[in-house]
Amino acid sequence: MKKIFLASIFALLCLLPLGVLANETEEIPVTIDGERVVFSNQQPVLLDSRVLVPVRGVFEHLGFLPIWDDESQTATLQRDDYVVVITIGSDVFTTNGEEFMLDVYARLINGSTMLPLRAVLESVGYTLTWDDATARVFITGGRSDSEIKEPKHELIGAWAWHGLIYYVFRETGEGLLMGREITWWTEENILHICTTPGLCGDECIATISGSYAISDGELAVTIDGVTVTYTKAFMADDRTITQDLIGTWLVLNGESFIFNQDGTGLINNIPIYWWTNNNVLYVCITPEDCGDYCLAPGTSFYLIENNYLHIESTGFGIRFSAIRQ
Repeated sequence: MKKIFLASIFALLCLLPLGVLANETEEIPVTIDGERVVFSNQQPVLLDSRVLVPVRGVFEHLGFLPIWDDESQTATLQRDDYVVVITIGSDVFTTNGEEFMLDVYARLINGSTMLPLRAVLESVGYTLTWDDATARVFITGGRSDSEIKEPKHELIGAWAWHGLIYYVFRETGEGLLMGREITWWTEENILHICTTPGLCGDECIATISGSYAISDGELAVTIDGVTVTYTKAFMADDRTITQDLIGTWLVLNGESFIFNQDGTGLINNIPIYWWTNNNVLYVCITPEDCGDYCLAPGTSFYLIENNYLHIESTGFGIRFSAIRQ
C-alpha cells in the first residue's frame, strides 16, 4: 500500500508544470548597466541552485530580436553583430556558428525559454555578476545605449499601408502606430517600438521588434516571420515650389488647374497639395483626409513652352496640354 501511495505522489509531481517546482517565492531583480529589466510574463527563478532567467526579456533589452521555432524548439537571437541559437533540452548553444556549453540545459517554464545566462552573455560581449547577498543579477558591458537605442533618419516620416497612415516616426524617437503614441529606436536593421510609453516611462513593458529594409520608397518590416510593406507618405512641408507653375491653367476640355504660391491648389475645384522635383510634378489629392501627410501622390512629367503646360502622367501615359490664364 505504501508503494502505491509513493508512486501516486511521484506521478502527480511529474504532471506539475516546471514553473511550479521552481522557486519563485522571492523576486530576483536583473539590471543591465544600472537599468532594471521588466519581465512581462515569466520571472527569473532559482532552480537547483541555479538562477534561470527568461531569454526574451534580457535580450530584447540588449537590442536582439528573438525568434521562436516551435517545431524545432529553438530560440534564435538576432542582432546585426551576433546570431545566437538555443535549443530546448540541450546544454550546447551557438553564437555566430561557434559552439558553447551551458551549465544547465535550456528549458521551457510557463512557455518562456529559461537558462543560466552567463555563458550566452559572455559569448556576445557582456559580463554577468551574481550578488549572493542581495540575490541580484547585474549585467554590464556590450555596446553603449546610444548605439543600441538610436532612431535612424531614413525611417523618419510617415508610412502608409493600404491608404492608411500606419507608422509615424519622429526624429525625437517618438511617433505613432495607427494613431497611438509610441517611442521607437533602431539597431542596424532592427526596429524596436515601445507601445506603452505613457504607462511605463523609461522602462518599456511591451516592445515590438522586427527587421526592416527600405527600397524605392517602400518600407518592409518583418515581425515574427511575417513581412508587411509600407509606402512613404509625403509630408506637406517636404516640397519644392516651382515659380513658373504658379497660376491658373485651362485644358481644352474645360478642366482647370490652379497652383498657388503656398503649395496648395485646385484641380477642377478639388483641393490639392503640389510640389516639384526637377521636371516632375507631384500632386496630393488627399490633403483633407490625411492632414500633413500625402497617402498617394500622383506624379507627372511637365514642360512649359510658350504659355502652354504639357503634362504626361507617369503612371497612365496620359498626355494633355493647358494654357495659362
